Amino acid sequence: MPLLLGNAKGILNLQEQLRHAGIYCTRAIDVFLATKIVLMFAPILIGAYLGFAGVMSLTHGIELGVMIGGVAMMLPTVYLKDKKSKRQRKLRRSLPDALDLIVVCLECGLTIESAIKRISRELKSLHASFAEELELVANDAKLGYSVGEALRRFADRCDLQDIRVLANVVSQSHRFGTSIGTAMRVQADSIRENRRLKAEESARQAGTKMLIPTILFIFPGILLVVMGPALSAILSTIWGL
Repeated sequence: MPLLLGNAKGILNLQEQLRHAGIYCTRAIDVFLATKIVLMFAPILIGAYLGFAGVMSLTHGIELGVMIGGVAMMLPTVYLKDKKSKRQRKLRRSLPDALDLIVVCLECGLTIESAIKRISRELKSLHASFAEELELVANDAKLGYSVGEALRRFADRCDLQDIRVLANVVSQSHRFGTSIGTAMRVQADSIRENRRLKAEESARQAGTKMLIPTILFIFPGILLVVMGPALSAILSTIWGL
């Protein structure tokens, strides 16, 4: 199995990708690599079987199996990247709401550690993934990590820049004695503003993105409807001659 990764660096990179996708199972690497091996060799074996069965020549069966296996073995990697992307989107959407709730808890007199623990329970029904990560942050705080360090570990697990910024904000607030609640409220407002700007940018780009499918699929149909009768008359005239 390590041959699929090349070296120890490849294994560490895969562990990081699995962690970013939210897969923390200790046997995840073994399952991932076993799946790639099955997807790589199963088409070859099926192709060889079809060749021996006379459905196709053995050479063509094996060649087809190799091509399909080469593509199929990439599917787990594609799935992992897609899972990471979807998870990051969920965490980004959850972050402003979680920060607002933490600020409310802080204003009610709770410590940042108690606030995170409380919010991790409250968010389970709405933002399950974020709640699970907050539980890990609370556990890290119990083990002796500062809240800033625990949040930085959270950022490393999910590979989110917004969480890294939050970790730096919390660390600086502890260092300089400023209000964590105020800093978190500013961070939540900043995230919402960035989200609004990205939505506006996507809306502006929608017209450009629609241009290619319009030209490829809609414009030929319109052209056929508009020019069809005239083209038919021209062809009839030519053939009549």
